[in-house]
Amino acid sequence: MASAIGMHKVYTTEYIGVPNHVSIYVDTRENNGGRVYHVVGTILSGMAYETKPAKRPDESATFVPGSMTYMGQISHSDLERLDQACRAIEPPGKQMRLNGSKIDPSKALRRCGDWVEEVKEKILKEALVVPES
Repeated sequence: MASAIGMHKVYTTEYIGVPNHVSIYVDTRENNGGRVYHVVGTILSGMAYETKPAKRPDESATFVPGSMTYMGQISHSDLERLDQACRAIEPPGKQMRLNGSKIDPSKALRRCGDWVEEVKEKILKEALVVPES
């Protein structure tokens, strides 16, 4: 287990959208911010995984107040493994046609929030992110 200095808090966050955009935010305290892990795109064109430096979510004009949900902590040395875990979960693909019909009516729509939940399940199961006891 890494020392407290080498640990970063991990959150899920929401930003205003239709529907709201959901992401994972790690507070690395680099440049008074952290790093976001999310998928970008639409259910019309499909989505792609992206990770990038980010300011604190509550400093964004589109942040949904009260939506920052604490998941646990991750060791600084495990940030690369977090990136790999995110890459292992397939981003939502193209699911809708321009006319509003589903490409596969037998499947439920899968959006960014669903992807985040799948990543969350994986990283908690693999103990990359450890809830504080």
